[in-house]
Amino acid sequence: MAKELDLSGIELEDLIDIHNQVLRQVAAVAKLNLEAEAAGHDSHGSNHSNNKIVDRNVQEQISRVARPQG
Repeated sequence: MAKELDLSGIELEDLIDIHNQVLRQVAAVAKLNLEAEAAGHDSHGSNHSNNKIVDRNVQEQISRVARPQG
């Protein structure tokens, strides 16, 4: 259950400072999450590129084996 806070004794400037600190913390966490997600996508894209190279190599090997000998 959430606790209620009595903010009646806090000056408006102090409340604004607390609010801004909370926003900075939320922004910092969001930035870290986005950076982590972006890094994951970069890795994901790199894996696709690697898979294309492997696919191309496999296709070349199959073509060599499938060529008529003569």
